[in-house]
Amino acid sequence: MWQIKRAREHAKNVGPGTPVEKVHRHRIRLNMAKVDHFVSFIDRPYFYQDTSYGTRKLSFDSGEKIIIPN
Repeated sequence: MWQIKRAREHAKNVGPGTPVEKVHRHRIRLNMAKVDHFVSFIDRPYFYQDTSYGTRKLSFDSGEKIIIPN
């Protein structure tokens, strides 16, 4: 049933009888040690603070105000 719906949608958007363009996807294998190193690198707390954009001011009920990075 979903194939009929997709065919009708394709005919409405592109035109009836027009072939569907194939999407070429290139896949590569990654060294898992390098992936783990990258994930641990971007997960470091100082990386968050260095790449943050702007600051936000938090006001508490006690009157205390703290400025934090977004």
